[in-house]
Amino acid sequence: MTYSARRSLCRIAACTLRLSLFAAFAVAAQPLHTQAWKPSQNVEIITGAGPGSSQDRAARSIQNIFQTKQLVPVTTSVLNKAGGGNAVALSYMQQRPADGHYVLTTSTTLITNHITGRSQTTYMDVTPLAMLYDDYNVFTVRPDSLITSGRDLLERLRKDPASVSIGYATSVGNSQHVAAAMAGKGAGVDMKKLKAVVFNASSEAKVAAMGGHIDVIVTPAATVAPDIEAGKMRVIAVTSPQRMGGAYAKAPTWKELGIAAPFFGGWGAVLGHKDLKPVQVAYWESTFEALTATEEWKTYLRTHYLTDMYMSGAEARKFFERQNGEFKAVLTELGLVK
Repeated sequence: MTYSARRSLCRIAACTLRLSLFAAFAVAAQPLHTQAWKPSQNVEIITGAGPGSSQDRAARSIQNIFQTKQLVPVTTSVLNKAGGGNAVALSYMQQRPADGHYVLTTSTTLITNHITGRSQTTYMDVTPLAMLYDDYNVFTVRPDSLITSGRDLLERLRKDPASVSIGYATSVGNSQHVAAAMAGKGAGVDMKKLKAVVFNASSEAKVAAMGGHIDVIVTPAATVAPDIEAGKMRVIAVTSPQRMGGAYAKAPTWKELGIAAPFFGGWGAVLGHKDLKPVQVAYWESTFEALTATEEWKTYLRTHYLTDMYMSGAEARKFFERQNGEFKAVLTELGLVK
């Protein structure tokens, strides 16, 4: 072989080596989940509350953004598994294969149901994938209600806690129940005697209130905002630390009404099966982080009176641990710990 031919072969070999190394580096630079795992069949987004609830709205917004922004390579569907304050949905998910094709939107009931003895499942029995938002609660009544204000409500409860029926969803001891209890506690009301009515969705509580079947409802702000604007419901107080905008711009906070008790937000998070593989967790953490960065998601939060509270799955687990201690202290005081 001539010297010129040998030089040509060396050039070809060197070029081939460089191309191989470049391809290897390009693959390594890709997100882990694109190399290792991604959904290969329909993804089921499970929600533990009924249609029209805050969890249902979140699940359907997630589904819509997944599809329109092509954040997942497969179809998605929403499945409502209402009952037991998310207990039915949690049980359903844990009975599915741990293959990464099932995710669950959840709320504070993940923490409170175990504390109150309504569920054997704890936050340690699931895989947190993301914390998405915080959701403040509002107290509303019919426009013609004899309850004129938040102060009037507390005065009536102080005289006779059982004289006013208060509706909320989806479980005893959840953020709506605690909101009512803490407001009453701050005014010296014996909230163990509260006349509470529990629904499978806040939308159901709203229908009952509008029909005159219950006196007051405690719900996420977005549930009744259109009815406030249409004059079909009237707000008497909100649990946010400062006044809210939109339909609630004129609504006083409990703090303004002299109630300094702590209020817990009705946060929203996403969970997976307890036995998910690290590569599956990495995929969903990355996907939900991408979702929260979209303008569509930011618009959803704004129009539904939600506060951005994004955390990764690992951060969410630490948050759940703190919330478990905080809720346990409050629910113990209310006599609800089993």
